Amino acid sequence: MARLNACCPFEASPRDSADADAPKTVQRQFTPVTTIEQEAGLPLFIIGPILGIGSGDYVLPAGVALIPGILANPSLGPPPSSDVLRAVQVLEVGALIDAYSLIIMVGAIEHELQRRHPRLHIEHFPSYAPELNPTKASGH
Repeated sequence: MARLNACCPFEASPRDSADADAPKTVQRQFTPVTTIEQEAGLPLFIIGPILGIGSGDYVLPAGVALIPGILANPSLGPPPSSDVLRAVQVLEVGALIDAYSLIIMVGAIEHELQRRHPRLHIEHFPSYAPELNPTKASGH
């Protein structure tokens, strides 16, 4: 089996950035299950149960290094679960990244707005403040 390696699904790439020379955040590389299927030459329904992986999962380099030995001797068992990023975890991490990106974008918009209008002051309120709502503060 050839050496498995693929780009992390969350790694920033120059084409995603407005400025290709800007620094980028790089996480550890993950290999998608589809790449493992291709390199092994076997479909997921065969290697999935042996490796303990499923559709949409990603495997860390340490887990990828174990795959040839596991496929040669399935009694070794699957790679440690810490070496596998499950499809659900991929979605969770993607949602967290999107949420933080939104926070950064809102901050940039506020900054630009205040730069253009120096007399404008933006007040941030807590997400839940019943004392600021006359209806809730009076017990209605």
